[in-house]
Amino acid sequence: MFFTAAPSSNLKICVIIPVKDEEETIIQSLEALRVQQDSSGFPINQGLYEVLILANNCQDHTYQLIKNYQSLHSGFPLLVEEIVFTKKRANIGTARRFLMDMAYDRFAFLNKADGIIASTDGDTQVDQYWISAIEKEMEKGCDVVGGEIITDLEDCFAKQYHLHDIKYQNLIVKLESLIDPQSWNPWPSHFQCFGASFAIKCHMYKKAGRLPQIPCLEDVAFLQKLELKDAKIRRSPHVKVFTSARKIGRVEKGLSQQLAWFESLGSKQQKQVVECAESVISRIRIRKSLFNFWKDQKLDWLQNQFEIATLQEWLHESQYFGEFWMKAQEDLKSRNWFEQWEPVDIEKALEDMEFYISEIERPLEYH
Repeated sequence: MFFTAAPSSNLKICVIIPVKDEEETIIQSLEALRVQQDSSGFPINQGLYEVLILANNCQDHTYQLIKNYQSLHSGFPLLVEEIVFTKKRANIGTARRFLMDMAYDRFAFLNKADGIIASTDGDTQVDQYWISAIEKEMEKGCDVVGGEIITDLEDCFAKQYHLHDIKYQNLIVKLESLIDPQSWNPWPSHFQCFGASFAIKCHMYKKAGRLPQIPCLEDVAFLQKLELKDAKIRRSPHVKVFTSARKIGRVEKGLSQQLAWFESLGSKQQKQVVECAESVISRIRIRKSLFNFWKDQKLDWLQNQFEIATLQEWLHESQYFGEFWMKAQEDLKSRNWFEQWEPVDIEKALEDMEFYISEIERPLEYH
């Protein structure tokens, strides 16, 4: 049995942290969680949240450091367990799924379907208002909160590539907010919704089928499952964490590998190539039109892109718009729809996207 201590009856947020060999950073991570404040700067009642840590397959002193910290701060609702997974199961996907299931079960014990499971990592320090900001966003009616993940890179080849990539992804989000706005995710927003800063209500965790059991990128796969179920996802700029900038990661794919790739591009003086602005805008507009069709089954300019019989078939087969949209994307991909636009250098894409944003915003100034 794991995490056998009964949860507080006042519990609102259960924070989970999978750790493996994080002795250099785990104390800072715990300290950031212990001193959480509300928006007025007052300490949060520690009966409202708890922290579950799974130290899996550690070869260093991570587990003992956590136990020592637990002893020093007995009032801090921190629970830690140690486990050794078999080689086949020893990965971040297994560990995070294990913890999220444990958190879900603790809220089920309390009969709290709206209990919030929040996830972060052992090399990450949450902002002092992280808990409070998550709770505030959830109170507005969303099902999921993705927090901004800030990486403090030293000056290196990877830094400029990383900053350009973040700007590119966030400009896509801004275009989405202008062309196809979502009430639960207003601008300002961002593109991130990953394991280092992520929160979900229990009922949505169950509805989406729980976290996938895959070796890596389990958070990305879970996000896809949530989108298929029309989860209301808020990517909040008020929910922030600060994470490691290491380029040697513990998983096959992830931020560390991306940073290493950026470093390689820079050292070879190669440019990053991305989807062009016109292709991005086309995708956003198609999605918006399909959603309008999903609501009232009226076609606008879509009649030149899809057969009405095909759309009707997809409607019949789809319980959620996310499922409907997935079928449309697969169809567009099979017809090489987006290949009509050539990929471009990211600096060109940034320039074009900023131009289109200014063109869309200009009429709004006179509204």
